[in-house]
Amino acid sequence: MTQNIVYSKKILIIRADDLRHRALSASLTRSGFTVSEIVISKHYVSNSRGSLGDRHFEARAQVERDYFRYLDMGPEISTFRQFSSEEINGSEAILFAKQIMPDFVITFGCPILDRQWIHTFQDKILGIHLGLSPYYRGSGTNFFPFVNNEIGAVGYTLMNLDEGIDTGAIFHQQYASVILGDSIHTIGTRLIQSMFSDIAKILTSYESLEDAIPQDLKSSSRYYRVRHFTNEALILAYQNLRNGAIEKFIEHEDEEDRKSTRLNSSHTVISYAVFCLK
Repeated sequence: MTQNIVYSKKILIIRADDLRHRALSASLTRSGFTVSEIVISKHYVSNSRGSLGDRHFEARAQVERDYFRYLDMGPEISTFRQFSSEEINGSEAILFAKQIMPDFVITFGCPILDRQWIHTFQDKILGIHLGLSPYYRGSGTNFFPFVNNEIGAVGYTLMNLDEGIDTGAIFHQQYASVILGDSIHTIGTRLIQSMFSDIAKILTSYESLEDAIPQDLKSSSRYYRVRHFTNEALILAYQNLRNGAIEKFIEHEDEEDRKSTRLNSSHTVISYAVFCLK
């Protein structure tokens, strides 16, 4: 049995409570980091109603259970607090975080943190965005590329957290891999699984990384909110899949295809980060 390498770095994760979010904590703990958590109690609400939306999220939950079943073997998190969305920017939550004295604060699926968080943990607070900023910002940003038939724009971004929404300077971005037989959920969940090991490597070698690169916020950008996740959007996404969107993407995939799917100016960031992690 391979032993974990023990790192001295302390990580505070501020996260939602879906399986994918719990999996990040388990993964970093299993990698040897000292992990503390602030868990946000929240309820996801969308404009998608009825069996289509239910089936979509049930399918996602099943895929995540398949990919993250190792969670049952993970060690317990020793330092843990739960706050509501309304409480996370209050003095009690920030005091709890300061007492931990983390080397890094990582946000994953949590509400917008106010300037007090940003100033208290300046240069130590990193945000995980499941989407490629600045091209897809906001909510559901690895779903809407399927609506727009831009599968090449599915990915994730690790950025410095600032006071904007998915606007911080970028440390690392990664495209999703796509294979025949994939679904929206297998593509997204496999991306998240690979993201965990990327983040562990980045945190380990953080001091030797080059400075984060500011986003070009004047570039073409799409910003989605929860209200945009409708039955109509779901229908269009699944119609695109039935019409062979994945097969067509795989048939024509190469670096130029990826770059032409709205990723022009940030492509150098993606290439550099992937090179550093090899």
